[in-house]
Amino acid sequence: MKQTELVYEQTNGLVPFVYTLAGEWMYFCDMHIPQLFRYHLKKEKCECIVRFHRNDMNFYKIISHGDELWMLPFLDGEIVCFHIISREISYYEIPKEIKEKVIPFADMIFGEEEAYIFPHGNNRFLVEVDLQTHQMNTVELLKNGQDNDRLFFTGALQFQDKIYLTESFGNRFVLYDVKSKEAAILNNRYLLDNFWPKRIGRKIYFFPITITENKGLLIYDIDTSHFAEKENPLKNLLSGDVCITVASDEEIWILANKQKKLYGLDLNLEMKSEISILNFNEAEKDVYVSGAAFEERLFFNGFENGSPLIQVKDGVATMLDVGREQTLLQVYIDMVNKGNAHERKFNEINVGKSIYVYANMYGRGGVCSLY
Repeated sequence: MKQTELVYEQTNGLVPFVYTLAGEWMYFCDMHIPQLFRYHLKKEKCECIVRFHRNDMNFYKIISHGDELWMLPFLDGEIVCFHIISREISYYEIPKEIKEKVIPFADMIFGEEEAYIFPHGNNRFLVEVDLQTHQMNTVELLKNGQDNDRLFFTGALQFQDKIYLTESFGNRFVLYDVKSKEAAILNNRYLLDNFWPKRIGRKIYFFPITITENKGLLIYDIDTSHFAEKENPLKNLLSGDVCITVASDEEIWILANKQKKLYGLDLNLEMKSEISILNFNEAEKDVYVSGAAFEERLFFNGFENGSPLIQVKDGVATMLDVGREQTLLQVYIDMVNKGNAHERKFNEINVGKSIYVYANMYGRGGVCSLY
């Protein structure tokens, strides 16, 4: 029977905000815990594998490449590389040219000898990484004068040796050639703000994030270098709804937060599945804020505590509670036990409200509500 309903159940444990797959393992970070965890997808076992050297570290994206995990900072922090086999961890300062403090990087894309960390926000610099030495160099994508010193990059997508970037302030569509190491602004007359760009085959689909009146899709044809408009295949979406789109080479899934539904589309944008999420989002908040696609499965993830991953595999949607055997309190207690008493302590434990505040000697801390 085709799935029509999914029951939403909050978790009391860890909540992956950033994650990647490597073999049978999901490697992830909870937004509030300065540790890297992994979860075995078949054995359903979760464990901590490394603790970061700062208590205020959190990340926007984790990317797996070979035996390495690369982590890009969410707030002002460092670029981190973790070796899965040796469990060695390296920290790299963000190049001084980059002034953006909140999500300075959109993604990291790998070549044979180099990797490329692409900008997000008010950051005009691409970072080239030598994969052998990890030496980093910056490349200015848009020179001062091209954009009146104001820009905001929102995303980056790869096709062969070309990288396509969207810049919302000046409404630019930028092409970076990895071989020639040159950037060019492509012709575009469409507004690119408020879109999720997703590459499917030789086309880039721009799906709306926040639903507004007459907001359809944009499709960029890589071969012809032209945009085309198309009607949104999802009807009766609520105005202001935040829709999260995840796409693979075979299918497209969209989660509508206010509509409380998951929609599955084929590559022709024809509806295949419509799944109602029960017991979900009574306050009509933006519960799920992002997602990712891998070879056999895709995910939707939230920002707040209690929001489990939603997994779609073989057309079936499930709630994936990766940290149910480890509550935040248990993780914090473990951190305290492994640290020095004068460095770390609980400064508030309110069991009745299930709120735990963890602080350190530098005055940094986090508030975590378990329910």
